[in-house]
Amino acid sequence: RARARAPAPAALRMSAAEEGPMKKMQGLMPKPAGDPRLGANGKLLDWLDEGDVYVSELSDWGQAPHPLAISVETIDQDNAEPSGRGLLARREINEGEEMLVLPFKLCMTKEGAVEAFGGEESRLGAAVGELDDYLALALFLLNERERGDESFWAPYYAVLPSLQEVNPTFAWDESSLEALEGSPLLASTRSMQGKLTREWEALQSTIFPLAPEKFPEEAFNYDLFVWAFAMLFSRAVRIRSLERGETLALVPYADLINHSPFSNAFIDGRSPSGLDKVFNLKEDEVVLYADRSYKRMEQVVISYGQKSNAELLLLYGFALDRNPFNSVDVGVALLDKTAAENEEGLDDIDKQLLEAKRIFLDVRNRQDEAAFPVYADRYPEELLEYLRLLVLSSEDFAGALAQRQRLQEASVSDQLRRAATMLVEDTTKADEPARGGAATVTASRDSLAGMDAKAMALALGNIDFREYISRDNEEGALAALKSTAEAAVERYPTTEAQDQALMEDGFMFRTLPREVRMSIRHRRAEKSILRRTIAVVEKDLARMRS
Repeated sequence: RARARAPAPAALRMSAAEEGPMKKMQGLMPKPAGDPRLGANGKLLDWLDEGDVYVSELSDWGQAPHPLAISVETIDQDNAEPSGRGLLARREINEGEEMLVLPFKLCMTKEGAVEAFGGEESRLGAAVGELDDYLALALFLLNERERGDESFWAPYYAVLPSLQEVNPTFAWDESSLEALEGSPLLASTRSMQGKLTREWEALQSTIFPLAPEKFPEEAFNYDLFVWAFAMLFSRAVRIRSLERGETLALVPYADLINHSPFSNAFIDGRSPSGLDKVFNLKEDEVVLYADRSYKRMEQVVISYGQKSNAELLLLYGFALDRNPFNSVDVGVALLDKTAAENEEGLDDIDKQLLEAKRIFLDVRNRQDEAAFPVYADRYPEELLEYLRLLVLSSEDFAGALAQRQRLQEASVSDQLRRAATMLVEDTTKADEPARGGAATVTASRDSLAGMDAKAMALALGNIDFREYISRDNEEGALAALKSTAEAAVERYPTTEAQDQALMEDGFMFRTLPREVRMSIRHRRAEKSILRRTIAVVEKDLARMRS
């Protein structure tokens, strides 16, 4: 985009008049004299200016003053925790205003990784091109890091945080992970650690031998590989609306913006061939618009997505006290075969039905075990559908098949009338074990004796588990959810009240390591969600039984 550029004035360093408001963002933390982070900020902004990013605080022809400034340290307003570098509103910003425009050429992408390792024509470059986007970008990050000041992206690297500053749970040691005991996040963290180990070992056996001289151990080792993934998970974004299509990229400067679950702003792209052609673009650009107005010196935030605290802590290293998208995963499962053999009260028909449920789930690429998120104000309908299947008795199964048969034999008008009548009967005749009385149930259940597990699985496909099946089935599904949530609460070594008391003791809480503080926040919120889920289910059960 052709334009005259005003020289960058001292790289947008804070003026003396701005120091007062800035201290509000830093809280009580003193800013060291000669802080090297200020110099790094300046070099980054000079680099951006050279790359055709307008970062001047002065107006230019057809160009408003750049509205943002870099802070070396920000405070998360939700939990008063340090949140590293961030971007502040240098002046008042209006809703819908264009806050940042950056040529896509300044982004780090898989395409750049391929070029860095010799291009598509070389054996190594072609192999890197076959890697997953994240793996290719991780190698690219380590390669440019090893090049130091010779790298085009050296000013960007100078402002990237250390692994300890981001501190995602997959980088925690065993003693720190103990604070997550009872939380599903612990299993997710170990799974991520295992995946990263396997990916590293695969690179050692497939990519590194192609050109060992390009992968010196001091620059390409497992610790730095974990750092690279911490950068990618916490900073890389998939940019849409580009001429080259959706692309995973590291976006310098824009990735300094911190997260708020209440923001609707996100980093996007615009393309010369798209609707943005009215801007006379000559290349892809990255753009960010303000989703609301900002006051001067207010921290600018975007949304990293509708993420739970478990996702935020796993990938970004922080948890929020107020997160409208927070949830906790609860696991439900079919009775395993060994347990079924020893379960009292199960006859051959029940065991056949249990096997039929396994086949039914397998055909639909679902597992015998599944985890579903529950929220502070709701549980997903998909969880209830799964539980209706899991607790489906042979009596209800036989009754559902008989009902379907009756509806198929009736006229269309009769189908509607009978369906409505059966629904009323099912929800009001609490003392009847099933439709038609005990004799009918026995006869219907006996009709299942001639069906094997495969036939039953096929018949299960005719039942709509999104719909109410019977009173017993619905109560069983809700009771299973309640017991699952109660069991989840019991797995934590501390209670919600104990965690809350720790958080309310401000002095003591601040003396704890950051990992422990974040873990306490996270597990307290999970227990609160589970407690509310139990209360909601109890109300639903009471309503059904009243």
